[in-house]
Amino acid sequence: MKKILAMVAALSVIVSLAAGGTIAYLTDTTEVAENVMTVGNVSIDQKEDFESTKQLLPMQTVKKKVTVENTGASDAYVRTFVAFEKGRDNTWKEVINFARNTSDWTWQDSIFDITVDDVVYEVYVANYNEVLPATDPNTTTPASLESVSMIDTATNDDVAVFDEEYTVLVLSQAVQTAGFDSKTTYAENFAEAFATAFQGGADKPLTAAMIQGWFGGETEPEATPTPIPTPTPTPTPVTVSDPAELKTALTNGGNIVLNNDIELTSTLMAKKDVVIDLNGKTITAPSSGNMFQSQSNAEPSITITSSTAGAEINVTGGDTSVLLGYGSTVIKNVTINVTGCDNYSPNPFNVYGDLTLGEGTVVNVDYLGTALISNNGAIAIVIDGAKINIGTFKTNGTAIITLNNASTLEMKNTEMTIDEFVLSSFGGDSLVSKIDGVTIEDCTFNVTDSNGASCTFVAKNDKYRLVQN
Repeated sequence: MKKILAMVAALSVIVSLAAGGTIAYLTDTTEVAENVMTVGNVSIDQKEDFESTKQLLPMQTVKKKVTVENTGASDAYVRTFVAFEKGRDNTWKEVINFARNTSDWTWQDSIFDITVDDVVYEVYVANYNEVLPATDPNTTTPASLESVSMIDTATNDDVAVFDEEYTVLVLSQAVQTAGFDSKTTYAENFAEAFATAFQGGADKPLTAAMIQGWFGGETEPEATPTPIPTPTPTPTPVTVSDPAELKTALTNGGNIVLNNDIELTSTLMAKKDVVIDLNGKTITAPSSGNMFQSQSNAEPSITITSSTAGAEINVTGGDTSVLLGYGSTVIKNVTINVTGCDNYSPNPFNVYGDLTLGEGTVVNVDYLGTALISNNGAIAIVIDGAKINIGTFKTNGTAIITLNNASTLEMKNTEMTIDEFVLSSFGGDSLVSKIDGVTIEDCTFNVTDSNGASCTFVAKNDKYRLVQN
């Protein structure tokens, strides 16, 4: 028996049948420590409740309960291979019966034939239907294989095809669940884990050559399992309850969760990459300046979201921007309310880095005398699945979204409502300040001009311009 990487395999059952019809004793291997294969941060033992001194006779059943114990510190997916000797004329199924657990294990029958030490075996595999958790004391699966028996009418001729001994091989494998939990179903996660760990990649099928190598037969290159690195643990979020704690957390970066509503008196400065979970709470902006700002020389990324419904960002008084962003910013699942603005109020979003207003974002602005989004530099703006509601937009010669020549806009699955679109003497009748690099798909525009006419935006000349329906 030889080890393969960090994995080992062993014969676990030998059922001996003496010549001339005299049934000999079952014998068990002594290599108990070498009947499992593991990959990743996992440790298991294969356990066998085996009546090794009991003869296998017609009308008699020999208990052979195979279980797997999680002896490590990581939850695991588990499968057990059972290989039955086929005999010289492949008639083993006419002579040998076995009992198995199909409630806790999903069996795949007769998947391959393999050859080990010049003996041909027919392989079955049992996949455990649940995650085997790491607990103290250790958790053990129910038995997969339960017993082996001989048909009641077996004759000397029946058993002669096994050359005095009948052999069953059993081998168990385990893979950590960490890193394999993103699929829709347990079966999909299970399959991806074993394919990645033992079969050379998530898209690699199980083959007879692999199983043959694991059982100690001739090994081909494809049978070499692939080690899995220990996944990087997810950082523990920092919970904050007041402005001081929030500012400290922003300085340190990482994941932040709000525990209370917070009213600010000064700008929130992000110096490192940060994810802010508003957790259904409300942040109220300071009376002037910028509510969120990323440090210009560091250009950190900011993600503002909420794991709980009802989160709001409130900007009042008309002298505060929601964001001055130098790095990439993503906002989703948050309602942003901007009130008290006039013709001299700053742009709600003033960005030098990429900006995404994603699914679940609602922006409510009562009055807009400047651009909603203004950018500087070659950046990408994405508005996808958002709702934008503007009470009054007075153009003052600007578009709702102004873009640098090198910037791009992708706007899709978004609804924009403007209760009153007022053209000033300075002009400015457009949604976007240019048409090159702009993609607008599956959007709804509900716009009313100052004369009460229903309008929308269409590509016209060099911009997306306001036209009456």
